Amino acid sequence: MTGEDVICWILKLRDRRISAIDKHFLIAVWGCYGASTVTDKVKDLAQKIQLNDRYVSSSREAWIALGVVELCPMPGAESKRGRRQKSFRINIERLAALVEGDKAFSLNQNLIRGLFCQTERLGRIRVKREEGSDALTVNSLLLLGVLVMSADKTGYVSSYGEKALREMAGLKESQFGYALNQLVEIGLLRNWLPGISGTDLFGRRSGVYWLDLGHSLFGENRVHCIYVFDRLAWRPFDWICNFYGLFGARSLRRLGEEELAKIERREGLPAGWSEYFRDRPWFKTAGHLACLLAQHACLVLERRVVDEDGLGDGEGESLSEDLGRELGTEHWFEHMAEDKRALLPTVLEYLVDHGVKKWADAAMSLYKEALKGADLECFLCESTKFRIYSSYQLINAETGRLWTLAIFPGSEKQLEESIFLFRDFQGGKKRWERLNKETEIKDASLVHMGLRKGFGGGLSD
Repeated sequence: MTGEDVICWILKLRDRRISAIDKHFLIAVWGCYGASTVTDKVKDLAQKIQLNDRYVSSSREAWIALGVVELCPMPGAESKRGRRQKSFRINIERLAALVEGDKAFSLNQNLIRGLFCQTERLGRIRVKREEGSDALTVNSLLLLGVLVMSADKTGYVSSYGEKALREMAGLKESQFGYALNQLVEIGLLRNWLPGISGTDLFGRRSGVYWLDLGHSLFGENRVHCIYVFDRLAWRPFDWICNFYGLFGARSLRRLGEEELAKIERREGLPAGWSEYFRDRPWFKTAGHLACLLAQHACLVLERRVVDEDGLGDGEGESLSEDLGRELGTEHWFEHMAEDKRALLPTVLEYLVDHGVKKWADAAMSLYKEALKGADLECFLCESTKFRIYSSYQLINAETGRLWTLAIFPGSEKQLEESIFLFRDFQGGKKRWERLNKETEIKDASLVHMGLRKGFGGGLSD
């Protein structure tokens, strides 16, 4: 058991009686004392862990009620008059029992350590945010810790719903939204997609979050990568997502069966295809479909780094099966006729051939040209990871949807800083540009690249 394990156990504990401040208190005490008995007075302890003394008292009592904090008798305390000092210790066995069955190892243990075990770097974490300050509050720090703990090595979080994240961070619903927005403002959270609950192509699907693990807040443990962005490579998947514009808004557009059949014939789709694109709200579902296709395209890229020709017919079939496992629920066929249900294999095959594979082909061609031109091909190896960022909230059939490919080196040779490679059309020629600092990129451009949460607007120059 490591200190990071204990911090993760504290974060994973889901109990409505425990707030973010309570969790921050216990993590800070563990960082200073471990399993040893704490004999400091409340004011001295508050100063040591940089937390107001009234929060120290209330948080200690909250953990005592759960049995995670145990009061310890002090020698000679019976002979002293006045208010007795409460010494205590953390009962690790009790804490472990409360999170039994949810002790999965976090891939980002070093980042967890940096967040919670280096208070001298972070300074005092305030309970309330000061106006004009971009410093983390207790609520945003705890939510960040939960997201980092739940993320993969690229900062991608997709396995927990909003309720689970709120409970692990010890936040109320209103606090969650505020903390989430603060992480976006600071730049620690690049983007997110709210969860959806559908009955057709998708069932219930958790929200998706993209952290920036290369942010300076993570110090020497931060994760650098190579971002590749091409203004000319816009549309490998827009056509599929536009099916929701055609069919998903059918109730708003009052489309009848004849009109739907006419659209299917016009687009060259099998009869009944529209039944699979009825989830509402359709624009959110279209974003999740694009996200899912991007996720599988990244898996294809990782396989191709090892074996560029490794995707034959058999592999394509497994891609359809993998995609199918993430679509629909046990209720999604209830309203469909038998002949419409039989279309599922063709729907999956279409999504793989015209979505996943086309996107992977476009991304592979893009990063090969970009890395070769920047002399960065040495960072590609078997353990290289890929992540696609996109302005998922922007659906515009006229301009398409922009996206950025991130390459996370898997070699022993690590990047000293993140690198941004851009391709644009200037002077009648395609031209690559390299930037080494994100601050050199306009905020509006970061939004359209999918590297910053934003709403609406056109692409900046």
